[in-house]
Amino acid sequence: MLDLIKKTSPRFAGVLSRIPQYTDNSIIEAAYGFAHKNGGCQEIDYQRPEGQSHNPRLARIGLMTITELKNTSSDCLSAALLSTATLNSLEHAPFAENILRLASRARQLENEITTGNNIIREDLFCYNLALLLCLDRARHLHLCKADKKIDLERMFREIMPRYLALAKDIESPVYPLLHAWFERFSNTAAIKI
Repeated sequence: MLDLIKKTSPRFAGVLSRIPQYTDNSIIEAAYGFAHKNGGCQEIDYQRPEGQSHNPRLARIGLMTITELKNTSSDCLSAALLSTATLNSLEHAPFAENILRLASRARQLENEITTGNNIIREDLFCYNLALLLCLDRARHLHLCKADKKIDLERMFREIMPRYLALAKDIESPVYPLLHAWFERFSNTAAIKI
């Protein structure tokens, strides 16, 4: 399975190889393989040209979990990778309950933040993971087709203040990245306030 990580994301494989506790990567490799087969490589708002070299979405989320959240726990990293898989696939995923709960909760929180529902502060990692999922999506907005991009710009203009407020409130290490993205976005988006 490590071959799959090396093949699809040499950078992620390299980062993993430099973390001492990952002498046995079996759980991370299994989570990567499962997410890879179940939607973790699919971009949300755009389609990459065939054959274009890139870091797949699940590897980007894994890398940001390590580099931005400074979280190298095998369970958390596995949950981060699994959070990129389709929600339906997680229902029958062969992983420990705690890992699946983290992945599912992050996806649920991503929706709650988007729709403005009340937020319950029970799991900082899940909130931070939801913020990473949003950041990754936002960073790739420029790759969307023009007709879809305008709708997405409207959506981001509406939801990003809630994401920023949450990130600031929980003192998330993702806050500076979200804030910088939103500042650039506000100055360059086709739709101005």
